[in-house]
Amino acid sequence: MKTEVPNSRAPADTYRPAGSAASLLALALVACAPVEPIGAPQSGQPLISEGDDRKEVFAHENAWMRSYAEQATVALVDESFFVTANGVTTMLDGPTLGSSLGLCPGERFAEQRRHAFCSGTLIDDDLVLTAGHCVPDAATCARTRFVFNDHYTAPGVRYPIAAPDIYQCDEVVVRQGGDVNLGEPDFAIVRLRYPATPRFQPAPVRRVTGALDQGQHVKIVGFPYGIPAKIDMEGSVVDNDFNAHYFISSLDTFRGNSGSGVYESDGYTLAGILIGGVRPPGLTSETIDYHPVALPDGGTCNTATVCSSALCGTAATLYVGPALDALCADPSRSPRLCGAGAPRNDTCAGATPILPWYGRQQTFSGFTAGANHTVTATCGARRASSPDVFYSLSLDVPMLVYADAFTSDFPASVFLMRDACTAANVIGCSAGACALGQGQLAMRLDPGVYFLGVAGSGGAGRYNLHVQFLPTSDTAVSFRATGTRTLTGTTAGAANRVAGTCGGDGGDVTYYFTTCPDYRGGEMRASTCNTPTLTRATWNTLLHARQGHSTAAFCNDDSCGLQSVLRATGLAPGSGLRALYVDGASGASGPFSVAVTFTSP
Repeated sequence: MKTEVPNSRAPADTYRPAGSAASLLALALVACAPVEPIGAPQSGQPLISEGDDRKEVFAHENAWMRSYAEQATVALVDESFFVTANGVTTMLDGPTLGSSLGLCPGERFAEQRRHAFCSGTLIDDDLVLTAGHCVPDAATCARTRFVFNDHYTAPGVRYPIAAPDIYQCDEVVVRQGGDVNLGEPDFAIVRLRYPATPRFQPAPVRRVTGALDQGQHVKIVGFPYGIPAKIDMEGSVVDNDFNAHYFISSLDTFRGNSGSGVYESDGYTLAGILIGGVRPPGLTSETIDYHPVALPDGGTCNTATVCSSALCGTAATLYVGPALDALCADPSRSPRLCGAGAPRNDTCAGATPILPWYGRQQTFSGFTAGANHTVTATCGARRASSPDVFYSLSLDVPMLVYADAFTSDFPASVFLMRDACTAANVIGCSAGACALGQGQLAMRLDPGVYFLGVAGSGGAGRYNLHVQFLPTSDTAVSFRATGTRTLTGTTAGAANRVAGTCGGDGGDVTYYFTTCPDYRGGEMRASTCNTPTLTRATWNTLLHARQGHSTAAFCNDDSCGLQSVLRATGLAPGSGLRALYVDGASGASGPFSVAVTFTSP
């Protein structure tokens, strides 16, 4: 699918020929302008190539990309969409995609409201990277609001954006509004008036120079036509020799995707930002995205143009390198990105705080290179000398806490300490999970203060730390999620700590398990029916389940008399934390046995 992105030098709805003969295509460049509260149809958007692969954030199966969409992706919205009354800020409704583009019935996302005129990505506590043509000057930045959490949380349910999600621009730190056709960089890095962390987290940025490999998979998250964020992971690099600053891919992108973060598949790092699109031969600016079809009443409506070629409407992405080079001309602008001195979380005194959110994976990225060695962990190679960095947790209630260092550039270990950063306080450590040489741990933690460390198990470099939280009972037992097994226990005397979506006010017990990055997803079936007679529950059981990186929840009561059969279908693939809760309805409790079966696609 393709894109068509604005360029500050190209008038609206016009195109320019590409400067590279290698692509044999024409860049479709369209000027980006704020979406008006009442919009008119516009022509010249990109088309669909071999199927529309965009997905809603909540529906996407990849937790790593969901975390970037929820924590680092920013919608650029004109200030006219916001009103504040009695201290409450509200975002006004924009036009629907269908009405503003005159779409035919059945076109995807036609009912969704348009707000964003461009996309951006948080790359440091208070720095957002976007396209240069999206923020041509300081005046534009001043009237732009940078909005987090503009996505759907369930079918038809848009996140209720409020003041804590909305940030103003403090300054344009660096900018270049070059012409893509001439191979010139087009980027802007703006500083927000206040840091967005710890509520939101910067995306990990690709620091390796050089082109992505031909055919390498790439992913994008942004705001096509200004509607809420969409993720497309089905693109690949189709031209890695377009010019020194850009590569061409087959991502599904549109106007409004300008400035969207484009991630590479190795390590899920931010490789670039979407700048422009490619128009295949034979298509005009009037038919490249939607084309008119006749209606029975004599009128017309617009439907998506589909092309079967893998090169149709491919997207032009600017590597992050030129933007980082401009930013780091003064390393003090971003010690995190420019490698100036030790990381800010080099010691426990400077530990980065983590907020405990249920059902939402948080991704933290940084470098151990330049850090000092503070704590000798109990696992991993070179643990007595490896540089380490730290994060802090403050828990008010018991929780299941999960952390992994998968997709890091080196063998990274993770370890957990209570109260203080000393080796004597280490209560958990992992250095080689899932045969990948990187750490993964999950533990039940009581209320208190904890420190999470990341260290090298044989080296140093860029790490990705993924953290998840789930509620827990007083009793929590880990188990392996394979085949069929029977879990036995009792809720007698247990406190009522966790409730399911279908109830559960009796005492409860938690069973939890972790999965590896190669987990394919599938189904978990749990039943208190037809279990062994000696341990079968004779009271009113209730079962529910949750995932650490998804808001999806599963619950069942009274499938067979007073007993329950839970089917947790569509478990998300990839690494993460999952929990099964044995609970009671109407305050019931007692001994039980639960038969649990796992199946994969």
